[in-house]
Amino acid sequence: MTQNKIEVVSQLDASTYISKNDVPNKSKKTEQIQPTWFQVYRFGLQNSILGVRDTLVLIFCNFGNDFFLSGTLKYPLLGIVEYIKRFNLYSKFITPLFLFHIGTITMVGVPYMIIIFPLQATNLSMIFGVFGVVIALIQSFMEINAISLLVSKCMYFDTYMEGVFESVLKANGHSDFIITYKKNYLVKHGRVPILELAGVEIPRDPKPLKRPNNNIFWNYMKKSLKKLVPINIAFVKFAWSKRNDKIYWMDKAFPEVGYFIFTIVKLLFIVVISNVPIIGPLTVVLLASSMRAKGNLKYYFKMTGYDHTMIRVLVHRHYGQFFGFGVVAGIIETVPFVSFLGAISNQIGGALWAIQLIELKKTRDIIVNENGEPINPIQP
Repeated sequence: MTQNKIEVVSQLDASTYISKNDVPNKSKKTEQIQPTWFQVYRFGLQNSILGVRDTLVLIFCNFGNDFFLSGTLKYPLLGIVEYIKRFNLYSKFITPLFLFHIGTITMVGVPYMIIIFPLQATNLSMIFGVFGVVIALIQSFMEINAISLLVSKCMYFDTYMEGVFESVLKANGHSDFIITYKKNYLVKHGRVPILELAGVEIPRDPKPLKRPNNNIFWNYMKKSLKKLVPINIAFVKFAWSKRNDKIYWMDKAFPEVGYFIFTIVKLLFIVVISNVPIIGPLTVVLLASSMRAKGNLKYYFKMTGYDHTMIRVLVHRHYGQFFGFGVVAGIIETVPFVSFLGAISNQIGGALWAIQLIELKKTRDIIVNENGEPINPIQP
């Protein structure tokens, strides 16, 4: 009898057989064991190291094909051709940018030549003799040009560059892309009456995500400071609200903090290396190439709804494309005193690159699977 019971029990599935001793005691509360902060730091550091390793593998695996075969090297040059071809269309942006840029060069150049240039000329003349003064003069022109262009981009270029971007898309038959973006923008920011007056059909129950701030001065200062200071204030506030959440710090915060530290170190290195005569500014062109390309493509990211995380992943996945575009664009912008013209042509080149991405996305959306869904609707 006992042997038969044992046989019956042995034939049961282990996941369905529960003895009387295995019944959980409901009176005892199960408490989740929280990790110690030492475990949080150790796991977060390991997670950050693995993330850096995966990023480097992703960059180097795709770099060759993206740099040599993608064709992004040609877009800054095509921007110059487009600039000349439709000069009447883009000439309206030259006068205001020229006046602002000359003013910025004056504000940057006068203190530079009074304070920094004599020190550079003295040091280099002690090493290279008379040629040291020539080297210091060339170095001064290149640094004044680079600093002035950086300040110009941060302070007032945005308003005009977005107009350049939209003008290129309209001239090349992609006005529908801009119209779709502006409709979504008006709905998102709660400006439904404007759409109703324009005769546009409003989607059901539009829920505005954010009310616009009509303080023009505050919006301008906020936008300018956001570019000059590489700190995401929203992330800092969110991380501070999660300061006691150990699971969040293990999974999410450490990679973000590591990327922020890497960005700061990179910017400091760029500032230091730029002081090396002649070689320094050319090295900066290489180091800042991906950032420059991302800046010329930022209006495409804005209109397609890319957030910072998606942009970062895209840049890492196709780093060779951004590096190639940025190197050629950086060389064009290093020409002293006319670099603002190079900035305009590079923005035109970025818009031409965006057109290629828009057409590629439309082509991919046409290709569907068995259920009629796009195979890859997100990745451009």
